[in-house]
Amino acid sequence: MWTAYFDETNVKQCELFEALACAIPTLSQDEKASVVNRLIEDLEKHEEYEWNDKVTLRALEALKLLGRERESAGPLFTERGMRVLCRHAGVLSKRAVDTLCSCEALKCIANCIHLCADVKQYLEKNNILEGCFDLLKLPQLSVDGQFLACRILFFVTVGREDLVEKLISLDIGQCITKICTGHVKTLQSGRSKLSSTSPIHPMSVLSEALKLLFSLMLVDSRRETKETDDKESSAGDTFEPCLGPIFDILFTLPCPEPLPLAPPLSHAVHCLMQFSFEAVESYWKEHQKNGSPALVVETLVDVLSRSVIYLIPNNEPDEVKDSSTVDATLSPLLLVLRTLAKGDLRLRQSLSVLLLPQESDRIQPVHQGTRLPAYLIRLMTCALLPQTRDAVSELLWILCDEQASEFTQQVGYGNAIGFLVNKGIPMAAPTDSNGPRDQNTNPITGQRLEDEDQGPSLADMTDEEKEREAERLFVLFERLKKTGLVDVENPIAKAMRENY
Repeated sequence: MWTAYFDETNVKQCELFEALACAIPTLSQDEKASVVNRLIEDLEKHEEYEWNDKVTLRALEALKLLGRERESAGPLFTERGMRVLCRHAGVLSKRAVDTLCSCEALKCIANCIHLCADVKQYLEKNNILEGCFDLLKLPQLSVDGQFLACRILFFVTVGREDLVEKLISLDIGQCITKICTGHVKTLQSGRSKLSSTSPIHPMSVLSEALKLLFSLMLVDSRRETKETDDKESSAGDTFEPCLGPIFDILFTLPCPEPLPLAPPLSHAVHCLMQFSFEAVESYWKEHQKNGSPALVVETLVDVLSRSVIYLIPNNEPDEVKDSSTVDATLSPLLLVLRTLAKGDLRLRQSLSVLLLPQESDRIQPVHQGTRLPAYLIRLMTCALLPQTRDAVSELLWILCDEQASEFTQQVGYGNAIGFLVNKGIPMAAPTDSNGPRDQNTNPITGQRLEDEDQGPSLADMTDEEKEREAERLFVLFERLKKTGLVDVENPIAKAMRENY
């Protein structure tokens, strides 16, 4: 029905496309596919039809709505469909354009890549890489244009070393720095007001640009590891100016609430993770005149502390919901802290005070309690968060100067042994002769001996107390098995089975 009324005047066409947008939910899959095909045909001939920009915009808006369902948008996912969209997006010509129509076409392209990755091969043929790069170079590019160009480049370059290398040679880092710096200044000034109708605003553009930066650096770092020839420069050098807005996001903008590790701050952390300590230190010394190591430590530890408490509200890492999301959220910041601690002795000493147990923490086993060090030590044996477990263990290991004796002294032998075994570091169980420096501390739990609750001896226990103790040991042993550090039968389970 709808395809029968496309040949109308501009005014009629606008009315038609507006009505079509409202009617889309009532159309069958076949009808939607037919309309998509006709829209592509007419967008190819829009100049012949003498459509004005308003009509073209309405047609692209209708196509965007129809393109949200893969089943009915088949004609879009073809070489012809991509060519038509690239033409209206302005990427086929050598002159970049930034109009309402071009942005609507870019939205259609981004949706198509998201739904059907195969279209990327057609986009490459239609100059999408250079077109989006030229768009980012425009001096007065709209917020929508910035967001969409970054998103499409992110989609297109994932896992493509050749395309990443090409963008680096074009100096994509300069474009990303310019975009991020501009929006950081807007947020710092308080001029940014998030629109209730549009999802595209300075915060979302910042996030998209940083996602692109992280992806480019990640792909390029993998490429570099494969090459044996020395390179005159690395991606870290290429993207080093991006550290400016990254530092500003981390140290000058308010943290997101209630979870600090949320965009754009979380994306800034991901990007910082890709830089070497030498690059970070060099840029910080040169540009952060008013910054100090104390600012770095206090800010990042505060972000970590509030994020851990928010993501693990019941104090038990092994009981978190959506463990994969929690794991991916916490581990990057821990790796950044590890890099900083390993690279600078002053930072390591400052972090040690905040992240390792203090004397006041040893009134109970060091993995118990609500302070950040106790959370971190519990994470060292968490089976559900393997990336976080490894990252926090590496961080605390560095804070202990990579000394096994100091490590076990600080976090307790029971919490340290799994990590040491995985690293192949021999460490005998503590005895009277090789125990901790502080003979008043339980070497297994890190608790002061005078504060331990000795409890009744086995002979003095009632049957009910023995049963509770056996249950507690059973749970602890099963938790240890989940970490993969031991692969033996639970002795409590064996004793129960044998009625011992």
